[in-house]
Amino acid sequence: MTRKWNCPEVFTESQKPEYRMGHTATYDPKLRCIYVYGGSKNQRWFHDVHMLDLEEWKWSLLKVELLVRPQYYRFFAILIDRMYIFFLL
Repeated sequence: MTRKWNCPEVFTESQKPEYRMGHTATYDPKLRCIYVYGGSKNQRWFHDVHMLDLEEWKWSLLKVELLVRPQYYRFFAILIDRMYIFFLL
């Protein structure tokens, strides 16, 4: 172990996620990727889902149908090949 931080170069197929807070991120061990959903920045609320492929270090903006308003401070999980988003009320 080298105890040295290595920051790989990250590529994008589309726009990478903007810096934000209050978002949620979930790791999918089957696909080896991280999903990032929602959050806010400067009183702007995001309603997007981005995926970081950990094999190729590529960001992708996913086209998903979400039937809820933009959210922040929630969590989601991947269970049996499906993604669930849980909202705090």
